[in-house]
Amino acid sequence: MNYTQANNDLFKTYKYSEWFAEWATVIFNDSDLKIFIDQAEDPLKNQSQRFSTGFLLDHKLVNRRGLALEFNYQVFQREGLSNQNYLGRITWRLKSELYLNLHYEWSTDRFLTSTHREWLGSNINYKINNQHQLLLFLGQRRGGPACNAGICYETLDFSEIEVRWLARL
Repeated sequence: MNYTQANNDLFKTYKYSEWFAEWATVIFNDSDLKIFIDQAEDPLKNQSQRFSTGFLLDHKLVNRRGLALEFNYQVFQREGLSNQNYLGRITWRLKSELYLNLHYEWSTDRFLTSTHREWLGSNINYKINNQHQLLLFLGQRRGGPACNAGICYETLDFSEIEVRWLARL
């Protein structure tokens, strides 16, 4: 469990606060389950009464295969209106080398849409060896903050096909 509070002084003081709790366990010796719950007040994003929850269930199959199911839900108030975000993802993996996933997002965030908006996409991630990795994305991806190895940056909405080759030299 974690509690965070920060005062941001930008022409006036914005008081950010957040409670976060995560629980992880092993189920039947072949599945990992992680559950989280989060409550925050984020005046810089104009989000009050933000509540988020979700889970990740990772099930080991035979021959080093696996299947993971993830779901996240978020609701918050902005300018007196309720906004909701949902994410669902299913991932199949083979020997920690090949990952295939399908994800679906749905949002009523008034900063993004006047009614609701949906994103559907799929990833194929192939680890060629310890130094090279090939990624293929098909579909639509929601923009917003993205983080990798502790470095965060803003991304734009994306639609169509993306191919990446990652090389660690």
